[in-house]
Amino acid sequence: ASVAGSGDACLFAFIGHGAEVSGSVFLVPSDAKLRGEYRETSDLEKDVSQKCIRFAEVQATFARHRGGAPADAEATVFVLDCCRDGMSCAVTGAGRGI
Repeated sequence: ASVAGSGDACLFAFIGHGAEVSGSVFLVPSDAKLRGEYRETSDLEKDVSQKCIRFAEVQATFARHRGGAPADAEATVFVLDCCRDGMSCAVTGAGRGI
């Protein structure tokens, strides 16, 4: 991996499924095996947080590297093309999906 220098821009792109659970946005890897049905919202939150990538963590990773090695980049660009269709997870106790 190369190091971003002054005047460079960093780009993070994700194309795939996404989910919003309890106000947090998650990127869903293509090999994530979510159960699909949960008795409690906390079960859904736990499964998603273990198998998916919290977008806030991606942002924090880039922020940690701003202004010093390895990234003195002028700008960071995030491109998310996340589809929520096909994410059929349901919480049977609350009657809500994601």
